This record gives sequence, C-alpha cells and structure tokens, in this order.
Amino acid sequence: MTDTTKIEMEVPASILPFVNHGQFQSQQTALLLYPYIANGDISNGKAAELLGMSKNELLDMFGEMGIPYYNQTSEELESDIQVLKKLRTKV
Repeated sequence: MTDTTKIEMEVPASILPFVNHGQFQSQQTALLLYPYIANGDISNGKAAELLGMSKNELLDMFGEMGIPYYNQTSEELESDIQVLKKLRTKV
C-alpha cells in the first residue's frame, strides 16, 4: 500500500494470544475490504492489489480465516454444475 490512513480500534486484551502478529495488519485490512468484495463493489483481484499480494494469497488468507471465496446458494451451485456437465458433453 502506498497511501495509508491509520485506524485505531480497541479490542479485549484476552484475544491477543489468538492473534497471528505476522499477518495481523493484512488480515485486518482484508476483513475491512470483505463486505465490499461480497457485495460486488470491489473484486478480489483489486483487494489483493491493495493489500500488496496475489489474488491466490488473498483467497488463501480468507480460507484460513474461514471466509468462503464462493458465496452462493446450493441452487446456484447446482445450476453451475449442470452448465459444466452440458459443456463437458459438447467437448
């Protein structure tokens, strides 16, 4: 990140043993960006660029934090599977 703004927040000291200090700043920023990614205001690629990492690194970070890359309903997933099956039979 080239241009930054500092945001301070108070958290209970009891969470400190659970914090990965090596990734804390990147994780905080990723969590701040996530709602904008989820509603389509910003892409995962752009968020990764803002964090100074690759898209795969960002997706891995979200995965480690338990945040899904794909946020779709089971019906949407089933529809995608059916489309892939149709495409596969055409090849």
